[in-house]
Amino acid sequence: MSEARLRLLAADGALWAVLDACDAPAVPARLKLLPPEKGGCLWTGEARERYWGVAPWLAKVDVPLLDWVRATLWAEPWGLFLEARATADVLRKHLRRQLIAQDGGGKRMYFRFYDPRVLRTYLRSATPSERADLFGPAESLWGVYGEAGARELVTFAKGGRP
Repeated sequence: MSEARLRLLAADGALWAVLDACDAPAVPARLKLLPPEKGGCLWTGEARERYWGVAPWLAKVDVPLLDWVRATLWAEPWGLFLEARATADVLRKHLRRQLIAQDGGGKRMYFRFYDPRVLRTYLRSATPSERADLFGPAESLWGVYGEAGARELVTFAKGGRP
């Protein structure tokens, strides 16, 4: 996957991102005023009120936001890109369902699927059904991996294996 492809998707309105404020404190300041049709915090209610500064945020990525991610967040485990031709409401609803997971004993916990370090590991071990559930309306997901100065985009396709 190339950054040129991301630019084309951004210009076409089919690029979204889940940005992790926990590892990138610049995220809430940049995204907290997004109109609902362009994204917003994935947490709601009391969790959003108390922890918006470390929450995951959904954003429709246009070229200026893509440039901001590249310039400001690229060196950190900031989140992931999604290719999806869906509305913010559809994506928000789907992604919010992914935020909680259960362990083998039924204990509920937050699932940081949007952290590229978690994403790659999870997709390697997920069943086809789990993988399809995570992707939902997204056709592809991308994480940024590698050492500083040598970071690269890695594509995960809906129907493929990592």
